[in-house]
Order: sequence, then C-alpha cells, then structure tokens
Amino acid sequence: MVITKMRKRNIVFFVDALPYWVLEKNAAKEILSDFCEVRKMAPSIGYSINVHQELFSGRVPDAVGYLGERRIRKNPNRYGLYKLRSVSSELRKISPRLDRYLRPVWNYLLKSNTQFIPLDLIDWYDESIPYPLIQNDKALFFNNSGWDCAIADRTGLAGEDADNKAIQLAWSYLRHSNKDIFIALLNIDALGHTYGNPSNEVESASMNALKEYRSMVQSLDIRGELGSAYLLSDHGMSNVTRIIDLRMEYRIPGCGKRWICYYDSLYFKAWSDSSAMLDVIKDELRTLPGKILGSMERKRLGVTSRSFGDILFVLNEGNAFAPNFFGRGAAKAYHGYIDYGEMQYGVFVTNTGRGNIESITPMEAYQQMTSSFSG
Repeated sequence: MVITKMRKRNIVFFVDALPYWVLEKNAAKEILSDFCEVRKMAPSIGYSINVHQELFSGRVPDAVGYLGERRIRKNPNRYGLYKLRSVSSELRKISPRLDRYLRPVWNYLLKSNTQFIPLDLIDWYDESIPYPLIQNDKALFFNNSGWDCAIADRTGLAGEDADNKAIQLAWSYLRHSNKDIFIALLNIDALGHTYGNPSNEVESASMNALKEYRSMVQSLDIRGELGSAYLLSDHGMSNVTRIIDLRMEYRIPGCGKRWICYYDSLYFKAWSDSSAMLDVIKDELRTLPGKILGSMERKRLGVTSRSFGDILFVLNEGNAFAPNFFGRGAAKAYHGYIDYGEMQYGVFVTNTGRGNIESITPMEAYQQMTSSFSG
C-alpha cells in the first residue's frame, strides 16, 4: 500500500491598510487567539506602490527605480498644444477646482493621464507606473507557477465587490488546487481614506477580513495541508488635521525652466542644477511642518537616487498638501509618513512563531516569509 504524503500549503492573506488598532479589540484578539505571533507592521518610505515592492520582492525604491507613481524625465517630452496648456495652468493657478473639472478634457486632448500636474510642466514626467499587485512582475514571490493568486486589484471591480470576488476565488483555489495561496484585498484602504481611523466602517471590514483569514487557515489545518500562514498589511492611516495649499510652482519664479518639482499629498521633490535655486526652495520648505531628508537618512531608506529629487521633503503626520499634482483634494486620512505614531501601523500575524518583537518592517517581513516558504 502506497501512502501519499499530504503537501503542506502556505497561505498569505494580504489586506491593504488593515490597521493594527483593530487587532487590539477583544473581538479581534479572540479571532486570532490561535496565532502565536502578532506584531505591528512598521511602514517604510513611500505609498503602497513602494511598500508592496518591499513586502513582496524585497526591493527598496533605489532597486525598483521609482518613489511614487511618477518619474522625472532627463529630457522633457513634448506634448504640443502649448497655448492650451498655458491657459490650463493659469486656470489652475486661479482655481484648482475649475482645473479639476476640466482635467478629462485636457487628458483627452493630450492623450495622456495628466493626473493634476500643471500642464505647462507635464513634459517632465513619465506616465504613471502600474501598481505591483496589478502587474505580473516575476520579482514578486507569488507571481510564479507555485502560487494561486486571488488579487482584488486584478478582478476589474472596485471596493467591496472586488474583495468579495477575490475571496470567492481564494476559496475555490483552496478546495480544488494544491498550490500555495496568495490573497490580496483592497477595500479597507479606500475606507480609511474616506472615513478615517478609527472608524466603524474600517473596523467592520477589518473584522470580516480577519474571519475569512481564520476560516481559510482552519480549513487547511483540518485537511492536514497547513504550512506557513501569514496575515499582513502594509500600513494603517492617520487622520489629517491640517491642509497645506503649497502651489510653490507659482510662488517661486522659474519652475519648468530653472527648477522642476513634483508633489503629491505628503512628498515634495525638487530638481535644479543651481545650488542657489535649491537653497531658495529649502528655505521655503523649512517653514512647513515636515523635514528635508538628509543623505544618511536617504541611504537608510533606500532613496539615494537623484531621480527622487535633489530635495526630498516629507510632511509630518497629520498634514497634507491639497491641491497637489496627484489627487483631487484632501482625504480624511493618509499613510506614507516617515515619522509617525500608532495609527500608521499595519499588521503582521503568523503561525510560525519566530519572535515576539513588537514591530517588523516590510523588508523583515519579506525575509521571514520567503525563508519559511523555502524551509
């Protein structure tokens, strides 16, 4: 009689923006009572587009070549329509809201997603970089033949519908396949930006995700197939208490000629071949609640490339730029701060029991996960 050894299957259940404060609720502690390691995820630099790379491929911004969704061009492209673009930029200077309403028109005429970049500066920026979870990037550990992937970002749906579709797909893989399983949900991130932290909406969706994770792990365990199990997120969120209308591109002369900038909700980057020009910009930034990253800190965070700015500035927690080059307006809460408090922490939960240190970084999480898969 031949006895076939049951293959152990690993499961990684990723929930974008699942905040650690939810795990401190008694209901969450009960759901996760069987898991021996529950830690805070300490976010690294940048937004999800970069933190996901650290979590799933072990690569910092210097290694992937971007920080945020836009890269500066060494030589500006030329889109044409100069007079129209000049009119657009003047409108933005007077009324950012009017510019927002007209953006679909500008995007159609330029055949490009211009986000909310002033159109007289658009020549300097590459198109938006796709999110790692959407791409079939082979550097991400789950994008290979040994994994079944149920990723909400790939369903073509949005919000709760996307998450439900991914969960249904994951259960199908769990029952009918023998591969490792990677699940990724997205809706809590949108809820956090909309309702803030803490909020009933975020807590309710988070509890549902915890229950799904526990059910999938228990199902594999009952069948004798459970290997390493991980529940993790990339960050939490902090509520915004101050909105800053920067629009420095209009207040310091020469933007687009003597200097270039790009700023989103939290990060400001500037480039210039003139040290005197950079000094003027630094003086302006020093009046704001944030900090200019020095060379040692940029090295530690993996953002040494000049493509991330001759100046790289990050706002303090609770502050946000609006309007900015990326978004329509200010959200209720944000993630991506460098120095932060409890609300920014994500989660890291596993059955591997490798330690009881209070927090873990995305890079450390990547190393622990991939080591357990190969072990």
